[in-house]
Amino acid sequence: MRESGVTNMFGACPYLEEAFGLDPRAAREVLAYWMRTFSARHPREDGGRERP
Repeated sequence: MRESGVTNMFGACPYLEEAFGLDPRAAREVLAYWMRTFSARHPREDGGRERP
């Protein structure tokens, strides 16, 4: 989804629900985890700047 630009991260929950059969709460938890851990998985995505 991120690469396709079909939605931004705040609109991802319905896609997660459909693609993985998640209920809305589980989809929000997965999305929150993805957002919290993104910079650890992609440290150079922001041009090399460190986040606080």
